Amino acid sequence: KKNLKTIEEIRNFSSLKIQVGGGIRNLKEIEFWKSKGIDRVILGTVAVSNPSLVKEACRLFDGILIALDSRANKVATAGWKTTSNKNTLDLAKSFEDCGVDAIIFTDIDRDGLMKGLNSNDTKKLSDHVNIPVIGSGGINGPDNLENIKRTIPNLEGVIAGKALYTGALTIEDALKILKD
Repeated sequence: KKNLKTIEEIRNFSSLKIQVGGGIRNLKEIEFWKSKGIDRVILGTVAVSNPSLVKEACRLFDGILIALDSRANKVATAGWKTTSNKNTLDLAKSFEDCGVDAIIFTDIDRDGLMKGLNSNDTKKLSDHVNIPVIGSGGINGPDNLENIKRTIPNLEGVIAGKALYTGALTIEDALKILKD
């Protein structure tokens, strides 16, 4: 909740959908964010440590996402400090019937390095689960985005950070590519 004031300002200023994640570990925190008008709440570590909480959250609230941050196909937790023994695909499949809105899949060995999205693992995940997948980690520009759109057509979306910050990808280019 350390960014609460900023998030509230964004919510008050914008009608866009907002998602919040990071350190959310119980139903009370989820309820808090939903009461602030947050559309989607992202759960990461608890998907590994307390999957029943994720399932209960999906029963009680709309807009629950899980973040599967992967290192060598194992889910990392606690801000990527720990790598669990949970296989990314197996964990994703375990949430298929509980109402998770989407999975944010990040290859943490690529995140921020602008080496391109891990298209192989992202495609494998999106092809093998019935939950929409959002790819993250390594987006490096328009060509990468066009390739992702072509090779993973069932992907719900992507998260681009550093490519936007550095100017390697503009929002205008991204919207044009994704709309075509």
